Amino acid sequence: MTKTPDSGSTFVIKTVNGKVRKKGKGLSFLYNVATASIAAVPVSAQEAPFIFKLLTADFQSVTVQGQMTYRVAEPESMAEMLNYSLKNDGLTYVSEDPLKLSDISGVCKRPNGR
Repeated sequence: MTKTPDSGSTFVIKTVNGKVRKKGKGLSFLYNVATASIAAVPVSAQEAPFIFKLLTADFQSVTVQGQMTYRVAEPESMAEMLNYSLKNDGLTYVSEDPLKLSDISGVCKRPNGR
């Protein structure tokens, strides 16, 4: 039996035999690692740095750098898009997908589609 992370800033999804049994923000429970899978999506504000290097119409190089703050509003949808499953220790992720979120959020559409 393993205990889930009980942080109020984490949305937890407990799946047993392929069916969602419990889900919610800040849930804490014991579970059997042999039959259950746990996904933990952070829903607190996160920060991601960004940098854009652009070329103007008169061929001048312009660099814009900043930091973006974001929050996951739909954790269930995020858990479907990226793998937020925890390892048997209940603390670390099985993949590096959660690290990709800051990379994905840094992809912005430039004005006028340029």
